[in-house]
Amino acid sequence: MELHLKELKEKAAKELVKLKDLKELKELENKYLGRKGEVTTLLRQVKALAASEKPKVGKIANEVKKEI
Repeated sequence: MELHLKELKEKAAKELVKLKDLKELKELENKYLGRKGEVTTLLRQVKALAASEKPKVGKIANEVKKEI
C-alpha cells in the first residue's frame, strides 16, 4: 500500500504540472481526493491493515493528501 500511495503522489505531481486552469485543478482534486478518489479509496483500506502498519501508512497517506 505504501508503494501505491507513493506512485499516486508521483502520478498526481506529473498531472499537476500539465494543468491549464482552475477547472482542471478541481478535476484533479476530485480524481485523487474526492469521495471516490484514488487516495480516498486507499485510505478506506487502511482499516484492514495490521495495527503495526496503520500509523506508518496513515502518515504517508496524509503526506500525499497534503501534497496533492
